[in-house]
Amino acid sequence: MRTSARSLTSAGLTLAVVAGTLAAGAVSAPAVAARATAAAPVATAAAAPITPTVRGDKPDRSARRIARIMSRMTLTDKIGQLFVMEFAGQDANNPDAASAAINQAKYGVSTPAGIVTRYHLGGVIYFGTNATHPTPNVANPTQGGELSNGLQAAALTSAPRVPLIISTDQEGGVVTRIGPPAATSPGNMTVGATFDPANASKVAGVLGSELRAMGIRLNYAPVADVNTNPFNAADGARTFGDRTKPVSKFVAAAVTGQRAYRTAVSAKHFPGLGSVSANTDFSVAISNQTRRQFETIDFPPFRAAIAAKADSIMTSHMIAPGLDASKTPASLSKPIVTGILRKQLGFNGVIITDTLDAKALAQWTSGQLAYKAFKAGNDMLMMSINLQEAMDTLKAAVRSGKITAKRLNDSVRRILALKLDRGVLDNPWAASPESIAATVGSAAHLNTMQTVTNQGTTLIARSTAGAPLHPGSNVLLVGFGASTLPAVGALMTSAGANVQQLVTGSNPQLADISAAVTAAAGKDVVVVQTYNAWSSIGQQNLIAALRGTGVPLVMAIMAAPYDAALAPDARAILAVYSYQRPCQVALVNVLFGQEPLGRLPVTVRNLTDQSIVMFPYGTGLRWN
Repeated sequence: MRTSARSLTSAGLTLAVVAGTLAAGAVSAPAVAARATAAAPVATAAAAPITPTVRGDKPDRSARRIARIMSRMTLTDKIGQLFVMEFAGQDANNPDAASAAINQAKYGVSTPAGIVTRYHLGGVIYFGTNATHPTPNVANPTQGGELSNGLQAAALTSAPRVPLIISTDQEGGVVTRIGPPAATSPGNMTVGATFDPANASKVAGVLGSELRAMGIRLNYAPVADVNTNPFNAADGARTFGDRTKPVSKFVAAAVTGQRAYRTAVSAKHFPGLGSVSANTDFSVAISNQTRRQFETIDFPPFRAAIAAKADSIMTSHMIAPGLDASKTPASLSKPIVTGILRKQLGFNGVIITDTLDAKALAQWTSGQLAYKAFKAGNDMLMMSINLQEAMDTLKAAVRSGKITAKRLNDSVRRILALKLDRGVLDNPWAASPESIAATVGSAAHLNTMQTVTNQGTTLIARSTAGAPLHPGSNVLLVGFGASTLPAVGALMTSAGANVQQLVTGSNPQLADISAAVTAAAGKDVVVVQTYNAWSSIGQQNLIAALRGTGVPLVMAIMAAPYDAALAPDARAILAVYSYQRPCQVALVNVLFGQEPLGRLPVTVRNLTDQSIVMFPYGTGLRWN
């Protein structure tokens, strides 16, 4: 799943959607009016998530109801239910010109609503800003609700008149599709660093509550991978840690917490990406683990997710010869998807692929991928590059008997059962405008995120007693974060420090490093923000050069904590595990003396000799 994310800005849009009572049993769509939503001040006490008020939420769980819906569905309708697709734009019927052009080029229709009706889609996915999205799909909570209602109105006024499952990746940390004023999670590794699974339930509850208010009913979270490879470009701080038992407990708690608000859960990335190095979004990823290693290390968190009633499991595109000797990507492997996940682990819910536009699958056409993924045992197919080709291939396979009618009906039945169980068939609409305003980004939700982040912030090492900063300190703040670093600098300035800022990026060049060394002269302390410096020669050179200045160095790690191995003698090493706002606040508070409470949920080893442990699992120091 794509990991790019951007902070989002507010915008005011107004849409009134009206749809009559339709065959799937949905109520009329509420109008979602634009309203300003201000972020409340961050306090310190955690609070339970707010349940959005959703009208007419009376689920009917009858299998007969699903049978009735399926009886009026054509082959095209059923094939359409299998697909979850992205789109560009923030308005279902009136996207901006750039978004309309993107949609037209990809789908032959310019509006998101038109995509839904033309292809009879079963689901859509919201994204932040990336190469195919000039703007995030959700700019602010009210507009997000309007967009959801517009898409559902399109689904319910056209065949097969079945509501969409609207989804997104709101993991927290680096994968945050909807930013402020929504409450942003610090990410799984920060939560894991609290060593309290109840925090995973609290954070997931907030996410589920806020997504549901905006009409988003499936979240591709939590990540259930165990990050056993510190050089993992796919997972890292997206995971809860590197040990199976704790990760399993956190995964189960996260599933339970989110489902409490009737937002569906999709645990990912089966059979477990924690041992790979590459990210399948960009290249082929291979795990050399044995089947026994997968069964003892990687499967238990997915078993825990299933036991906690996860609605869905996402399959990855990794290659695992220990599970399938043919070296077929897991998402396309019947031995893995059907043989292990469906039969061995006994999962009866919806199985969905990771994005089928991943570079790891580039050797196959869209039609081949759709056929292979469905035959492997997946129910839903995510983001085919050529949707029409994929759908045509599946329809031809059903007509020829290569895919049986029973196999197709089984998947459609599971998809409709998920929609029924999560209340989508009865009420797919976003919450009322008042409930959106009261729920998304509420003070209670912001407090929960900040409190959990405070508990996870970890002091990995220090060379002297006491906090490294105080009012009046002359500080050079340098390193990663074009937007993050200035935000941290502003917080430091508010705390009384004299701060010089220098953004050197994720891969500093020689000129950047030279400027940082020059700026360090005469400073009381240098604070360097790192982001996966273990994989960046430029960041490593920057850290080495700053260590050579003789000015006390503080390392602030904004991702997985393996960067700590680069400067074990630093005056202090702090890990906040992501760059989200709660992490920025916690970082500065701890730098100025607040007691750090977190512990390492992973082992930090020497980067060139992994047999050498630099900072053991569970490390967590205090100032006093």
